[in-house]
Amino acid sequence: MYLACNRMTFVMRTFFVTILVCASTLVVGQATDTVIVFFDHNQHETNRFGVLIETFKNSNIIDSIIIIGYTDNLGTEAYNKTLSEHRAQFVANWIGSNFQEIRIASIRGAGEIGTENEKANAENRRVDIIVYKKPKTQQIPMLAESPEPKSTLVDKDDVIEIGTNDTNIILEGVNFIGGQHYPLPESRPAIEKLLRTMRKYPDLKIEIQGYICCEYDQFDGLDFHTQTMNLSENRAKYLYDYLIDNGIRASRLSYKGYGSSKPLVFPEVTEEDRIKNRRVEIKILD
Repeated sequence: MYLACNRMTFVMRTFFVTILVCASTLVVGQATDTVIVFFDHNQHETNRFGVLIETFKNSNIIDSIIIIGYTDNLGTEAYNKTLSEHRAQFVANWIGSNFQEIRIASIRGAGEIGTENEKANAENRRVDIIVYKKPKTQQIPMLAESPEPKSTLVDKDDVIEIGTNDTNIILEGVNFIGGQHYPLPESRPAIEKLLRTMRKYPDLKIEIQGYICCEYDQFDGLDFHTQTMNLSENRAKYLYDYLIDNGIRASRLSYKGYGSSKPLVFPEVTEEDRIKNRRVEIKILD
């Protein structure tokens, strides 16, 4: 399974609309698309809905959407929070008027994103529409497949280099779908590498730390599947459960969500930036 990312940019005068399509198959036949509509400076209205019309022309395959508004950082924090909410609500109203069959799961304004140049500011004047397509079958977690025989995993030399106590290690290659606690398909080798490491060092104790992207006005984000505001914690717990299911003692593990408190990339301009921040780290406890 692969993550397919296609970027199509429509330039109109000094602004543009970008659609980022990031499809994954953690759920058989399901894809998650992100459509990004950019706004002019200090404006919360637009009539440029061509990208949305194209996205929603097959609305029968769409399960629901999440709408999130953003601004640049040129105004006050309070003003920008209100502007981002107005942008999100304007897009929601247009969708509700033209595509009544599409379920809007949530609408919110995330406020400003800090930047250092005008190009980045222009890219932050936007509304993200996260589109969840209907699965063809019941959800099947990626790592629910039969694991390799334990002896094969243990014999492999490819393990994580362990540091001293209180060391934090980023699990390179372990990233998540936006708004979900399920890893991207290509995360599997890195997750199995963690399992091999835990088996090679039977006394190793770790804290699994989950992170999210894009949320800067509150500590944590909404988990689309559980409808709870603890997305980063659920991402950490996913790996916690995986390790326990594969024979690692619970006494060696703990997990905690850290929201967007330590972004690796800031500001997040592209989908690749956001993917990097949707991650898990491990802290060596003993």
